Amino acid sequence: MNDYVKKLTNDLEPLIYDLDDKLMELELKKERLESVSRFLAYVDGDVNMVGIYADQDLILDSLDKINSNKDEYRASCYLLRSEDESIKTLPQYRDANLYILGLINYFKMSKGELSSEIQELERTCREKEIDKKYYELLNERTPFIENVTEFVDFIDKHTTVDEEKINLLKYAITSNLMNYEQKI
Repeated sequence: MNDYVKKLTNDLEPLIYDLDDKLMELELKKERLESVSRFLAYVDGDVNMVGIYADQDLILDSLDKINSNKDEYRASCYLLRSEDESIKTLPQYRDANLYILGLINYFKMSKGELSSEIQELERTCREKEIDKKYYELLNERTPFIENVTEFVDFIDKHTTVDEEKINLLKYAITSNLMNYEQKI
């Protein structure tokens, strides 16, 4: 392994150490997005559907994010379920309606934020996976670089000095030639 390869692999180590954590975070965010999407599809903007949604834990676990609590949520749902016309005229009924609409809007906003976070995490994970791929590959005795375009993009991303790029490409070419010769 030449000095340029050693320097590059040393530079890659801190970039890939958290790949598994990022992949786990991505999976959790995708699960959360799926739950939020199911909730929004089910309630379809109808405040009366919120209190009867099957996954109440999704709602209850989110209440602190809207500066609320279980008692306020349950009281609002209780008021909205009332068939008594006199209760529907009370200001508390109107407040309950606005409260549940605010909760629905929170989930709509959360869905958009989760979608953006997931896109960013997917990009980050793709980059870290490529970094890890070449970290592992370059730590082999004679690495075999199959995707030249990807490797050149990888080198461009991680090196700024032309001399380093040229030496890394020379190393890859030499290593690939050695692999070809061994197969013959």
